[in-house]
Amino acid sequence: MPRLNFDILYGRSLRLRPGLWFELIGSAVDFSLESRIFHSISLGLIVLSSLYVPYNLYAGLYVGSLSAMIFAGFYGQQYYYSRFLGKPHSSTLFGLGAY
Repeated sequence: MPRLNFDILYGRSLRLRPGLWFELIGSAVDFSLESRIFHSISLGLIVLSSLYVPYNLYAGLYVGSLSAMIFAGFYGQQYYYSRFLGKPHSSTLFGLGAY
């Protein structure tokens, strides 16, 4: 009978095999916890905003599609500056954009 492996419940398998997600949010050595959380939220918002663009186009909401595209670009710019250029993100602008 095969033996059950519960390492995934304790996060061990995630630590042994860093994947694409960990490359996108950054390592704990290079970035603070705040920055890594910001990268995670930014990536989620980029994906969500990008999904709204074709949905709004299909629904005939052209202004909504344009605004979703602008927000996706803004979130992408904030993510890129924080993750790859090492510049701190603008919490005020990010909060207003999310509002």
